[in-house]
Formats: sequence, C-alpha cells, structure tokens
Amino acid sequence: MKTKEAALQNPYYQKELISASRFFQESYVELTDLGVHEDFITVVHVFSDELKKNYWLNAGGTFLLTDDRDKLILFLGNVYFAMERSLEAGGT
Repeated sequence: MKTKEAALQNPYYQKELISASRFFQESYVELTDLGVHEDFITVVHVFSDELKKNYWLNAGGTFLLTDDRDKLILFLGNVYFAMERSLEAGGT
C-alpha cells in the first residue's frame, strides 16, 4: 500500500463481518447514513505490525466493504469517506 507520505511494505489485515446494530453500537453511526443498506458489513483493519496492535493510520487504518463492488468506505479521523469507482465515457 502506498500513500503520499509513506509506504507500508508488509501490511497485516484483520477482516470481520459485523451486524448493522453492532456497527452502530461501536461507532454511533447508522450504516444507512453512509448509504449502506445491508444487515451486515465487512470491516477491514490495516495494521503495521504482525501482532495487529498498531493501526496503520496513514491510510485510515479501517475500510468498510459493501456488497457494491464499486464502493469502498474509508474511516479516517472520525470521518467516513465513500469512494466509488466510476468509468469515464468510453472507458472500460
């Protein structure tokens, strides 16, 4: 993974499937407020160490994967950023 500031050579990941109610209990944010209309969401945490104690914060440290293959939500500094893949006219 690379960011403008630094690159992490060997990231470690932890993936978990959590319910919408648990997501709200932990974040105080409804999935529907993020445009996600699912009962469960996959949360991926990125760590810089093998013991998975240090979040890699240069890239946010946490991603939310939705059923929409073209949408990724990044959590960074208590703010959620939705990223959507789109194709330019004539692109593939």
